[in-house]
Amino acid sequence: MVIITAVALSSLAVAYVAWPLFRSVPMRSSVNFSAKQTDELLFQKEMAIEMIRDLDFDLHTGKFSPQEHADLVAAQQRRISHIDGRLAGLAGISAKGKNKSACEQRKLCSRCGSLADSNARYCPQCGQALPKTQ
Repeated sequence: MVIITAVALSSLAVAYVAWPLFRSVPMRSSVNFSAKQTDELLFQKEMAIEMIRDLDFDLHTGKFSPQEHADLVAAQQRRISHIDGRLAGLAGISAKGKNKSACEQRKLCSRCGSLADSNARYCPQCGQALPKTQ
């Protein structure tokens, strides 16, 4: 009698553990997919900011000319702007109502990644000297 009870309890335990493997519909089909996307976009943004820091270092060590540096930094800033737009879309914020000319006039700090006004000479967050606008 004890053996039959032990076998029955073991069978129930195995069935309970194996049940999710045999279901056709996942238990949590409403997994927060946007949270994964947001994390991925934030990671990509951090990588772009880090790339700008590396480009600044390469400029100071003479690896790039100032023109090459400016072109590469501008490409990374466009990437960050694109990522910010996607993040705003995920957050449900409409980017249509934003004034794009005001956004384009802002500068991105190469050290900390924060935005500064177009006429700012230094980053308000970390104090890094910002490139001059032309």
